[in-house]
Amino acid sequence: MYLYDRLQICLLSLHNRYPGHIVEFDASIFEQQDFCEQYWTAEEVIEILQNHDPHLLQAMAYMVIDAHESNIYLGEYTQGKRVLQLHCHGRIPKHTGDLTNWKKQSIDMAVDA
Repeated sequence: MYLYDRLQICLLSLHNRYPGHIVEFDASIFEQQDFCEQYWTAEEVIEILQNHDPHLLQAMAYMVIDAHESNIYLGEYTQGKRVLQLHCHGRIPKHTGDLTNWKKQSIDMAVDA
């Protein structure tokens, strides 16, 4: 599967085509944010990015899912470096992201600032 569209559309397509998927952020791109340590669903990634970097959801992305790789790239932001690694077939890591807890921590950090 190859798709060149906005990041949000790529994530929604992943969600629809591979319901058992898991998404992993590339920590070097997102400057070691706390959400990079967890495994998320595409819907959760959309919500995280809406709170963290909403402009990225509208950026043009290239999603590649084939026998060799399963990644999403944002060329204009990352110079061809993978932004999200997709786990959608084969060995899939356990879903470890807790969106409710992440939101609470984000709100607590904003209040403390």
